[in-house]
Amino acid sequence: MLPDSQPKSCATRRRIVLALSFVFALCAVASSPVVFAAGAPVNAPLADAAEKADWPRVATLLKDHADVNALQTDGMTAIHWAAYHDNLESAKLLLAAGADAKAENHYNVTPLSLACTNGNGEMVKAAARRRRERQHHVARR
Repeated sequence: MLPDSQPKSCATRRRIVLALSFVFALCAVASSPVVFAAGAPVNAPLADAAEKADWPRVATLLKDHADVNALQTDGMTAIHWAAYHDNLESAKLLLAAGADAKAENHYNVTPLSLACTNGNGEMVKAAARRRRERQHHVARR
């Protein structure tokens, strides 16, 4: 019986090693920066600063005219993060700079829905007001 069980355990070990190799390869791919078709990694410094709640950096980047609607890999923008962190002051700055209050991330979540989730009535009003202004501006064209 020993000779029959030996090949089975070797085959089992090979499967385990193969499965672990596959898992490690997936982890390596998942942790590397996402590269789009053009070959450029995602560059959204304003959204990155807002994600980290680095509000002084957000203000500096806005003064330097950073792309206010730049997307992170999951579609999040700076205004998403301001709403997520419930930072009304930064949200107002981002909206005044042209942030899209109705931008959806890859999970169909908008900054307005994040503000609603937080129960921040002032942020909901600011986002809704900006949304109406944009729609009114587009309609006048």
